[in-house]
Amino acid sequence: MRKYPFLVSLAMAAGLAFTLLLPCARAQATTTIYFTANDVIETFTPPGPMTNFANLPVFTNPEGLAFDTSGNLFVAGGGDVSKITPGGTVSLFATLPGFGGYGMAIDAGNNLYVAGAASVEIKKITPGGVVSTYATLSEGHTGLAIDSIGNLYTVGGGNTIKKIPVGGGAVSIYATLPGNNNYGLAFDSAGYLYASDITTLTLFKIPPGGGSYTNFGTLSSGVKGLAFDHNGNLYATQPYEDKISMITPDGTTSTFATGLSGPRYLTFAPGTANALRITAVERFGNDLRLSYTSLAGTNYAVQSRADLSSGAWATLPGTTNFGTGSTLQQTLTNAFTAPQQFYRVQQSP
Repeated sequence: MRKYPFLVSLAMAAGLAFTLLLPCARAQATTTIYFTANDVIETFTPPGPMTNFANLPVFTNPEGLAFDTSGNLFVAGGGDVSKITPGGTVSLFATLPGFGGYGMAIDAGNNLYVAGAASVEIKKITPGGVVSTYATLSEGHTGLAIDSIGNLYTVGGGNTIKKIPVGGGAVSIYATLPGNNNYGLAFDSAGYLYASDITTLTLFKIPPGGGSYTNFGTLSSGVKGLAFDHNGNLYATQPYEDKISMITPDGTTSTFATGLSGPRYLTFAPGTANALRITAVERFGNDLRLSYTSLAGTNYAVQSRADLSSGAWATLPGTTNFGTGSTLQQTLTNAFTAPQQFYRVQQSP
């Protein structure tokens, strides 16, 4: 038995099929966005109004932010990383003197990664608050994102997106973009990486594997932060217009919220974007077994398709389960002898 303990996992064997597992969370009636502004964390749930979630120390200048699995919100700003409990209590979590913290990302183990505009280093902060240097680059960076297996991507301080492998190590160029003012990064559920440019007003879409890009759209003003919801919609902060725009998977743009007082980076409330988690992927001979979290009263099914980027997802017979509130398991018989397939777990009411 071989085990792949990732939230979103890859199962591979020489000469056999390549299988990708993706979580696909259920739709929510409303979407709550948390975003940084001038020394505050604000929230917005349609139709509004904007509400204050937490006040930070004066001159903190908050930028990147991320939730852990317990619902604590972490915010990078200046030389500090603040922790905000679900109840709104603010405390100092870590100090990064002279760092100029900007982008932030969090991995499956609740380790934080922080990019600094004033530093060439990417910092890693454990759940216990221990700070270490995860990677050293040639310039300061402003945007961070983590892919499904834990590789870290960073942008800013130049026109390249750089890839840092799981655990650190040699840094490589993932894609080269126009301009030198790229700030935000975000992955969609199919593994495409999106980047924003605050000067050219353009959004860029980079395919899995990198190396090239296409223009995904042009907005009315420069974009800083990016984040995806569970339905595949992309949200972009536009600080010069005090608004957040929403871009659907087909590229249709609309205004999600206005009057937001210079929104910078953004993220979603726990349970809306990441309600479903794949906790283990195991191989038994030619069979593939996956384990995933479940909510009571919710339906789950394993789906597949032959092409990751196109085609309809088909529910596999016998894989529909009813959530119990505990971990569920599903075995796919002879998955490693079948033609190449991509798999995901679909969650629905």
